[in-house]
This record gives sequence, C-alpha cells and structure tokens, in this order.
Amino acid sequence: MVVGVTTLVARAAGFGKEIVVARQFGRSDDLDAFLIALVVPMTLVGVIAGAFQAAFAPAYARVRERVGDRAGQALVANALGLSLALLLAMALALGLAEFWLIGPLTTGFSPAKRELALSLSWRLVPWVPLAGASLVVSGILNASHRFAVGALAPALTPAVVAVAILCATNADACVLADATVAGAAGELVVVWITLRRTGLGVIPQLRVDEGSREFLRMVVPALAAGVIMRGTTLVNQVMAASFDSGSVAALSYAARIVAFPTSIAVLALSTALLPNLSELAAAGRFAELHEVTRRVLVRSLALTVPIALGLALFARPVVAAFFEHGRFTANDTEVVTLMLRCFAAQVPFYVADILAMRALSALGRNRLLPIVAVVDLAVNVMGNLIFGRLFGPCGIALATSLVYAVSSCVMWLLFRRALCSSRSAILPKS
Repeated sequence: MVVGVTTLVARAAGFGKEIVVARQFGRSDDLDAFLIALVVPMTLVGVIAGAFQAAFAPAYARVRERVGDRAGQALVANALGLSLALLLAMALALGLAEFWLIGPLTTGFSPAKRELALSLSWRLVPWVPLAGASLVVSGILNASHRFAVGALAPALTPAVVAVAILCATNADACVLADATVAGAAGELVVVWITLRRTGLGVIPQLRVDEGSREFLRMVVPALAAGVIMRGTTLVNQVMAASFDSGSVAALSYAARIVAFPTSIAVLALSTALLPNLSELAAAGRFAELHEVTRRVLVRSLALTVPIALGLALFARPVVAAFFEHGRFTANDTEVVTLMLRCFAAQVPFYVADILAMRALSALGRNRLLPIVAVVDLAVNVMGNLIFGRLFGPCGIALATSLVYAVSSCVMWLLFRRALCSSRSAILPKS
C-alpha cells in the first residue's frame, strides 16, 4: 500500500512536469535537442542502475541467508563502491566522447539544432553519477524492505524542473537541463540520508569476498543485458530524429502517457516483489515463489488490459486534456494521439515482461537476460525498419509494442524452465 501511494505521488509529479514542459516547449527544436542529449546519459544510468537492482536484492538475500547480517553489510559497501566507480568512469568517458557521440544521434537535425544538442549533452554529464547513485541507493533500501523513500524520491526531479520552468522569465532547453541535474542531486541527498538513518550507510569500498563474488556473478550478465536492451532506446531515438522536426518530442509525450498508469502498478509491485521473491528463492521455497508470481501476474493483467484498451480508445481526448495548451497545438495532439494508440498495445506485455524479469533475477538466473536482450534488439531494429517505412514515426511506437510482446513470451518461457530446474518439477499451467 505504501509503495503504491508513494509511487503514485512520484509518477503524478512526473506527469505534471510533462504538462508544464508541453505548455512551454510543445514539439519544438529545443525539446527535441534536450531529449536527444539525454539519450546517452539515460542509457548509461539505466544500464548500471538497472543491473544493480536486478543483482543486488537476490545477492543480498542469499548472503544474509548463508553467512549472516555482517556479510550483508559488507556486500552493501562493496556494491556501492563498484557502482559508484562505474558511474563516475562512465560520466568521465561520456564527457570526453560527447562530441563524437552526438553526431550519429542527430542525423536529421539542422546544424544549429545539432549544436544545441551537443551543448545540452555536456550540461547533462553530471546527471549520470547523481541519478545513477540515487537509483543504486534506492535499490539497497528496497532490498532491506524500506520502500517508501526510494519510491517517493523520484518526485523531486520533475518538481524541480516544473518550478524552474514556471519561474524562469523565458525558459529554454538550458533551464530544462540544469534543473534536471539539480533534481537528481536532491534525490541523491534524500535517499543517502535515509540510508544512513537505517544503519546501512557504510563507506563504499572495493573488496573481494564471498558476498562481492556472488554480486559480481549476478551483475555482470545483467550489465550485458542492459547494454543490449538499452540499445533499443538508442535505435528508437535515432530513427525518430531522422523523421520530421518534433518527432522525438512526440514519441516522448506518447511514451510518458503510457508510462503513467502502468508504472504506478508495475513499479509498486516489482519494487516490493523482487526482495520477497529473492528471499523465497534463497530459502528454497520454490512452490511459494511460483504461486506468488502467478498471482501477481494475473492481478496485473486484470488491471493493465483495460488500461491498454482505454488508452487506445480515448487517446485523443487524453492527449488534448493534458497537453494541448500553450505551444502544444491541435496538430501536435493529432501526431501524439496516433503514437499513443500504437504504444498502448505494449501495456500488458510490459507488465508480464517486468514481472518475469524480476522472477528470473530472484532465481539467480541473470545470465539468461542477455539472451532476451539480443532477441529484443533484433525485433526492435527489424520492426523500426519495416514499420517506420510503412507508418513513419508511429512505426517506432508500434515496433516497441511488438518488442514487449515477443520479450514477455521469451521471458516467461525462460522463467518456467528456470523454476522447473530449480525445484525439479513442471510448472503447472495457470
């Protein structure tokens, strides 16, 4: 209940920020440039923090079950040290490589728009260690069953961005970038203070022991999978940038609408679910793990299938009600509406995909994730090429829905096999 409420508050803040951004920027070149500048930083943070969250909770549960709480404390220090070192190294590499990275991402941009994207990308470099560290610390809090602050902290960045835009005399993309960095710094301060107060606030370190080896065994394949999976985001953004001006922004608006209702349910469930499943797996209670996962899947699908249908049927009034103000015109509404209808199909598949991924991580089978990631990337590239040629920018949204449909099927097949081998029994059909 607490996780659901705090997640709702955070997502509502994020959606409120999108309304303010739409009023101020519409589908302008400024917003296109900002979103492209944020692609690589978001990819790096998503890969590192996502791999950490997928690996830490199962490793933490196993180490505490086998060795004890002191070993769990040592694992917190080692995992923090490894993650922070990786984030800082990636931020440094990004700062040095931005000039060469931004070109391939902006093939459809004018020279002035490309120059703006490059300037914004340098402003966003500090966001990588700040946002990544915040997510890593939130993952530690989640693993120790302290969910509320980690779920609520993401409300800070959209709140800071919205206030900055509203208070600025003439807000531009630079205000957007600087406020994004400031918000990430605020999130990190909040979650770090909370971690210290829970008694888990250790000094990050890099030592090799049983706990760190367990963590590395699980985090390495998760990192590999993350790199491949995040490649789909890069592909989508590059494809969108090659279409008409404003296509990147339109894709973002449609994705935000889809993310709002689904992430409230999915993140609330999966945030609390992974530590619980990890503890069940560590204790060898596989039948109970299966039953919990099945029950959560059925309930999630009962919630998200109607959401998908509702988004598809009422896409235009939803887009108009939230975004058609200020510089966001009626023509922008039509473009985003078409993309939203294509995105809506992914909702139930996205839920199933995330739940199966959490269950696989709980079983310690992160080594299977790169298999799914390769399949996802291949489907995404082919889908973008085919649907993009047939339907333009809307084809990107349609290809994304196809990716989640295929991914969820593959993920659940792998989970069934992993569970079968773990308990030497056949998973009963639901």
